[in-house]
Amino acid sequence: FHHIHFDFDPDGTARMRAGIFGKPLQVHDTVTDTRINIPAKSVYTSHKTLGHHKAPAGQNKTQLRTLRKNSDVYANLVSTSPCNRTESWLFYTAIYLKSLGYVLSNCFFTEKELQKVQQAALRAFLAKNGFNRNTHRSIVFAPIRYGGCGFFHLYLLQGEGQILTFLKNWRTTTD
Repeated sequence: FHHIHFDFDPDGTARMRAGIFGKPLQVHDTVTDTRINIPAKSVYTSHKTLGHHKAPAGQNKTQLRTLRKNSDVYANLVSTSPCNRTESWLFYTAIYLKSLGYVLSNCFFTEKELQKVQQAALRAFLAKNGFNRNTHRSIVFAPIRYGGCGFFHLYLLQGEGQILTFLKNWRTTTD
């Protein structure tokens, strides 16, 4: 668990204190009748929960590396597979976008960082779908009905997920 302790500057700016504070949490195991210690983590150390690496004071570098690694694995998988155009598009929309987009609503990556994440996979999916790998990205990300390729930028998925998360919380009437 992350125990967050704030220090305040003279102007009132809050800053998370590095290090570990407090005693470890203890959980009682009723089967063995023992206490299990759960140690605290620093706010700069990431912890994986439900597939998401989160560090309260960190810059989510671990999550960014994991996203890039997963994207590169998918790029290698699609480029070496015998799938056709339809199967490749189905893989892109049903697996690639969903698996990478799952954590993006809780992340705050820049557009440039997410471009690097999807760079290799996008080139592989473009080739499998019959497009030139070097097609200008404004065409690649344009909707199909306007003559584009219909691909999605991960930055768009991140923003969409953040807005949906905000709306869910805003409309909730309970704590």
